[in-house]
Amino acid sequence: MAVSTYRLYRRALALLAAERWLTAAVALSGIAVALVQLAEPILFGRVVDALSRGEGALPIIGVWAALGLFGIVASVTVAVVADRLAHRRRLAALGEAFERAIILPISYHAEKGSGAVVRTILAGTDALF
Repeated sequence: MAVSTYRLYRRALALLAAERWLTAAVALSGIAVALVQLAEPILFGRVVDALSRGEGALPIIGVWAALGLFGIVASVTVAVVADRLAHRRRLAALGEAFERAIILPISYHAEKGSGAVVRTILAGTDALF
């Protein structure tokens, strides 16, 4: 049975519902980082324009440098928080799947093998995250 991409993404995003506020904050922070990265070339262009006109470009260079440093710090922060969120949700999904698998009838485990069940769970959570 083929699972549509839309359903797969919907199920994956549903796993983030437990921490929806943090998920929303990470998403909005990612958008803010993208806006900062879009603003940097614009400021660079203004620096070049000011220098070509012979005007003082120091204030614009200061804003450009501050925005660049903010972008670096914000990018690293968003990446670390998103990674920690993903790992935390992966462990929660792994625990839930293991709980469901461990209560399967003993005949199922005897036929399939407990190692195969655990390998399948691990492969699924690795592929998901």
